[in-house]
Amino acid sequence: MTGNKIINWFIPHDVIRGRTNLAMARIFVFTHLAGPVIAQPMVIYLYVVSPAVTPQYIAMVLGIASFWALPFILRATGNMTLVTALSFQGLASVSLFGTYFYGGFSSPFLPWLIISLMLGLFYHS
Repeated sequence: MTGNKIINWFIPHDVIRGRTNLAMARIFVFTHLAGPVIAQPMVIYLYVVSPAVTPQYIAMVLGIASFWALPFILRATGNMTLVTALSFQGLASVSLFGTYFYGGFSSPFLPWLIISLMLGLFYHS
């Protein structure tokens, strides 16, 4: 029950116009709070295998961590269209950047691009 209270804190009353919008907003908030945590093994792996902390590594860490800001932006603006567009663009950018600098076609970030495209489709149909 506490998890629902935390998630609901991020959702402005203007966003809740129906059961579908509430469910979508809750899923959005949960995935953007938990997503960067789930991505941490990739960040740790890159740190371990990289010979040095490069600007590319720092950009990846900041790009992944930036997803934590999206629930706060949702709370401040109440605009689901804005935050879902930022989420789609952010994930596509991070995955393309990571793919380019870490392995190209065999990069572990390439599947994130597929996920970002699917998210864009689902969020914006």
